[in-house]
Amino acid sequence: MFFQTLKRATTQDWSDTAYEVLLVTGLSILPLIGVAAWSYFHQKFGFNAAGHLDFSRFLSDNVVKGQLAFYAISNWAAVVWLASQEFRNAMAARALILALCASGYFYCGMLISPEPFTAGTEGYIAWSSIVVYALSISAYFIVALFEKIPPPSAEDTNKAGAASLTAKLRERRSHE
Repeated sequence: MFFQTLKRATTQDWSDTAYEVLLVTGLSILPLIGVAAWSYFHQKFGFNAAGHLDFSRFLSDNVVKGQLAFYAISNWAAVVWLASQEFRNAMAARALILALCASGYFYCGMLISPEPFTAGTEGYIAWSSIVVYALSISAYFIVALFEKIPPPSAEDTNKAGAASLTAKLRERRSHE
């Protein structure tokens, strides 16, 4: 039923959803990039006596410190809120998406643990944060797309029901 509903999505539904997700993701990640840019320009113009670092190092430092995991938590919260809404269509994968959200919350909580990070865990935390963030964006996309798909028309529902009933009747008659 989930894939049958997705088949009813128009190109406009897909593009509107992509635009929404890109806009929301871009605006929500802007503070993370802004803090890294501020730190970079702060040290570039001599306000920081420590050695000069490039912009990507400031950005990765923020990701390693768990900031991207915080952004993923906000995305998971948006997915939970959207998935708990009553849709015009029955959302067959709602339980799966909510379970994914619970797993995402739990894993993000581990990534933002207050325990000190060692040099060996920085890469793991960075990649894990990126993967969990990407999963949260994907779940947000699916739920937002599902919300935009119109329900089946009464005529289509009646035709499908009639076809199913006719097939069952033929099957019973063939067994008699």
